[in-house]
Amino acid sequence: MEPEGNAIDNSIDNIIDSFTDTKDFQRFVVKQLVEQRDLLNQSVSQNNNKPMTSNDSGLQLAMDQRKKVNFKMTLLDLGVKVQDVLAEHGIVAKDGHKLTKDFMDLVEFWNTGNKMTTFSIDCSSEDSRDSLDEPDFVDAETQTDIEPEPQPTVAPTEEDDKSSEVLQKLMAGKEKHRNLEKLVTPSKAVELRRKYVERVGKLSMDKLPFENYNYDQVINACCENVIGYMPIPVGVVGPLRMNSESIYVPMATTEGALLASANRGCTALAVGGVSAFVEKDGMTRAPVIEFERLQQAHKFKEWVLETSNFQKIKEAFQSTSRFVRLVELNVDIQGRYVHLRFVAQTGDAMGMNMISKATEAAMNMIDRTIHNFKYISISGNQCADKKAAAVNWIKGRGKTVHADAVLSAKTVEEVLKTRVDEMVSLGTAKLLVGSSSGITIGGWNAHAANVVAAIFLATGQDAAQVVSSSMCITLLKKTAAGDLHVSCSMKCVEVGTVGGGTILEAQRSALNMLNCAGSHPTKPGANAQRLAMVICSTVLAGELSLLAGQCSKDLVKSHLKLNRSTASLPRIVEENLISRIPEQKPLERAYKSIAPVNCSSTF
Repeated sequence: MEPEGNAIDNSIDNIIDSFTDTKDFQRFVVKQLVEQRDLLNQSVSQNNNKPMTSNDSGLQLAMDQRKKVNFKMTLLDLGVKVQDVLAEHGIVAKDGHKLTKDFMDLVEFWNTGNKMTTFSIDCSSEDSRDSLDEPDFVDAETQTDIEPEPQPTVAPTEEDDKSSEVLQKLMAGKEKHRNLEKLVTPSKAVELRRKYVERVGKLSMDKLPFENYNYDQVINACCENVIGYMPIPVGVVGPLRMNSESIYVPMATTEGALLASANRGCTALAVGGVSAFVEKDGMTRAPVIEFERLQQAHKFKEWVLETSNFQKIKEAFQSTSRFVRLVELNVDIQGRYVHLRFVAQTGDAMGMNMISKATEAAMNMIDRTIHNFKYISISGNQCADKKAAAVNWIKGRGKTVHADAVLSAKTVEEVLKTRVDEMVSLGTAKLLVGSSSGITIGGWNAHAANVVAAIFLATGQDAAQVVSSSMCITLLKKTAAGDLHVSCSMKCVEVGTVGGGTILEAQRSALNMLNCAGSHPTKPGANAQRLAMVICSTVLAGELSLLAGQCSKDLVKSHLKLNRSTASLPRIVEENLISRIPEQKPLERAYKSIAPVNCSSTF
């Protein structure tokens, strides 16, 4: 079928073959697209300005629609051929269909830009192509009594018109995509931003989902410049017996074998269960100020520690929220610099925003009273936020939580497939000696970060705080009865059940699974503490299973089975990689080429 008004005919194969330069061919394609757009717009404009009778209006409308369909059909065919040519040059994957989509997106952009209705046609089958053949139209002069059947139209809505206008401004550089949420709805902002980034960046986001998501919860709370959401597999382990309660724990991860291992740990703990408790609860923020002389810094510390002055600071601090409670204030002099480490309870919130606001109020009160210092920053890195820091390990930050359990020798042998003595020996060599000689901070554990990260992602916690929240010491000891005692102590579990990512629907569902979503109705902070205990108890389960796997030499086997992608690289990639590996002599031959050394004559 020959498309109407089309400058590219069946000789397109010959046209493509005549180009030796890919860029020249791309320019040719763009030129043809522009010509097709202009021809179509000119035709539609002429027909729209021409007076129509009631009898020929339906016929003309059908012809205009057909031209649009033919236009898109031509571009689809052209896009496929361009894609094949570029694939031969290794520019784009042949099965990616990216260029075809780019052409169709370009058509959509032109159509919406000119306020033209877009019609979708299934071009994948021969039936759909046949359906576009010339219809048998009725002669209006001989059949005046028969009205042509109205053709379906999709009238652009006011929202569509506004979206088209906004997109044109983006492409013209007259508007910033960061302002889209101020101009259109959050969902429409995501859609327009994707189109803008795809066209300007010449990239594709086909596999990054964006539909069916509540972006109203995201705006001004969780993310900026939103282009979609990232699906992560979520699994469940359990039941985990914690404080005589059975809990199913959601974990989000892309690491195979992690949940299977943690689940085995839960099974091993099923008989006696885990005992967990929170020892201390206090989020921190540590501003830094500077004095001219050290003596001034010393006098300032004495002033802060006076009971009456501390009470004034506390009142200013707690005036910002009914949930924040100042429990401690540490003053550390480092030369002319003074770090004030505020420690506060923040209810069921993780508390960084709350304590930062409160600290700012306290520092303003101090500044009004004492004028001989320079206020450098609200954070002087003794907090210490998002860093594995000794100050957090020693003094704690967030929740200081402990969990322990006793496993019978029979359980160790039947479930964990090893023996108590081997577990204790590995715990000493690996967790204590190995981690200490490696100079880790809070790293006396097997893989606490794996479990912490998975639960953090599932429950909407701050993922960057995994670095400090996963600090843990795991201790194993053989009891007098020959059983295995295991404990985990975590000094810096920074979690909350309100605010941040916990407001998102999926993450709140995960918190509901743990019976700790939102604020506790009668005990502020109890839900966040419960989450911290669940994390520590699940870490203990994960520690048991991984250490047992290393004792029984099953670690590598399980990872090869559950954590190895079955997706194969394209054969051409494998061949290219192999061809780039230089030939090397066998190892034995290389050894033989080394001349023997006479040690007696050398030394």
